[in-house]
Amino acid sequence: MKKTLPLIIIGLAILVGLYLAFPRTVDITTQDIGSGVQKTVEIVKEEADLNIGNKVDLTNRGLTAVPKSVLDNSGIIELDLSGNPISSMPSQVQNWKNLKVFKAENNIMKSLPAEIRLWSKIESIDVSGNGMTDLPAEIGQLRNLKVLDLSNNDIDEFPNELLNLTQLETLDLRGNPVKSDHLERIKGKLTDTEILF
Repeated sequence: MKKTLPLIIIGLAILVGLYLAFPRTVDITTQDIGSGVQKTVEIVKEEADLNIGNKVDLTNRGLTAVPKSVLDNSGIIELDLSGNPISSMPSQVQNWKNLKVFKAENNIMKSLPAEIRLWSKIESIDVSGNGMTDLPAEIGQLRNLKVLDLSNNDIDEFPNELLNLTQLETLDLRGNPVKSDHLERIKGKLTDTEILF
C-alpha cells in the first residue's frame, strides 16, 4: 500500500489537471498495478462550470441546447453561445434577469422566445447568421437595448413593437430580405438609431 500511495496521489493530480483542462466528458481507463484491477474514472465538467463568474463563453462547443446550469443561473451578465447548432431557446431564459449582453450568432434559431421580455437589463443582442424568420413582439419591451444585430437572417418584416425601441443606438439588418415598407417605417420612427441595411 505504501508503494501505491504515491501513484494514487500522482493519478489524482493528473485527474484534477484533466478536469480543469477539458470542458467535456473525458473517459480515462487506468490499470492498478498493485491489484491488476481496471478502473474507469469519468470526469464530468459541465459546460457552464467555467469559473468565470457572471461571464459565460460557450462558443463553438457543438451544443444543441443551452446547458441546464446556464439556464438556471440568474447571475449571468454576459453570455456567448455563438457557433453552436442550437435551434431554439427554451422559456427558462426568463431566469436571466441580469443579462446585459447576449450573443448567439451563427446558430440555427428561427426566432427568440417571448420570455426575453424579462431581460430588463439587456443592452446588446447579437443573433446574426441564424436563419431567423421573425422576432417576437416582446422585443419591444427591452427598454435598455442599445444594440440589436439581426444581420444575415431571413427576416422580411418586423413586429410593430420594434418601433418602441427608441433608445436603440444600432440596428443591423444587413443580409435580410426586409420589405421596403417595413424598412421605411423603421427609419421613420427610429430616427436616432444607426440602421445598417
